[in-house]
Amino acid sequence: MRQDPEGTDPTPAISVVVNTFNRRDDLRACIDSLLCQTTDAHFEIIVVDDASTDGTAALLETLPVITCRPASNEGLALGRNRGADAASGPLLAFLDDDELVGPAWIDAVLDAWRNADPSIVIICSTPMPVPGTTLNRRYLSWQNPLLPIPLLASSDASLRGRIRRYLQRINNRLPSSAHIGFAPGGSITIRADAFWQIGGYQKQNFAAGEDDYFCEAIRSEFGQSCIDHRPAIELFHNFRPGFRDSINRNFRYGKGHGQLTRQIGAAPVIQPLPALLIPLGVLSTLILGWWAVLVVAAVPYLITLPHLIRNARRIGPLIVIFPLVMAVLEFFDWAGFASGFIGKPRGMA
Repeated sequence: MRQDPEGTDPTPAISVVVNTFNRRDDLRACIDSLLCQTTDAHFEIIVVDDASTDGTAALLETLPVITCRPASNEGLALGRNRGADAASGPLLAFLDDDELVGPAWIDAVLDAWRNADPSIVIICSTPMPVPGTTLNRRYLSWQNPLLPIPLLASSDASLRGRIRRYLQRINNRLPSSAHIGFAPGGSITIRADAFWQIGGYQKQNFAAGEDDYFCEAIRSEFGQSCIDHRPAIELFHNFRPGFRDSINRNFRYGKGHGQLTRQIGAAPVIQPLPALLIPLGVLSTLILGWWAVLVVAAVPYLITLPHLIRNARRIGPLIVIFPLVMAVLEFFDWAGFASGFIGKPRGMA
């Protein structure tokens, strides 16, 4: 990070906001990757420590970062607003504390903005899972949950169009010409003026799903084509190695979407596979008895077959269980959604 001790260049080209809660070691790795940038550009790092209790505060005292620390845990949405409020750059970049960037990340982001259309408000990248040998890491390399999701055009809003888009997404064959409707919050850079024009993130402290609501607000304000996807910008997400983390993540995102639907009236975001498997299982059980298990189990394999074939050599024999893993995780999305939708509403944070 280029320093400016004499104050000749007080305004950074970009402000990087990192939100953290009780992930001291992950945060240290994230900050180290930022401090190793090879850029000549001036940038600042702002860390929002959301009342961590694991020694994160002591670590931050040793690092060349701007620190924000609320008195109590506020959640990710308000934390991002707090970090943006402390920033002085015209561009805001948001990172999660378990993400790592390549040494040319700052330059790649700034180059993307220099070449961006004036209508662009957000530039996002694809957080790639850090490679690993555990089941969870291998599965995430096959089904990356942090891929930006292209927006359904109005002509594709039918049930048939939504099913086609879902099949494209789970087989990693999204149309390159589609506008981006959703980008993970830990992968975006946004013009600071646009961020505050919509008032930043929503004020409710939901379990998850704040990124969906934020992107919807941005598109409503600036148009459906205001989000640009630049997959060449190098960004890695250090997912937890255990499968339980994926279960917790899917449940949390489902719960956040349930809370958004109940409290704000946002359109529900629910994975569609369980909606097919449940009635199919009931119907085939009535006809076939216990053979219905094979019918239901075959569906995830049939709909992901192209993706299975393309990745079989890269991942190895373990890939044969991944369609079933995908189905299990989508059921946890539904369980989380039900919990958030019927649970006790949470007040304003």
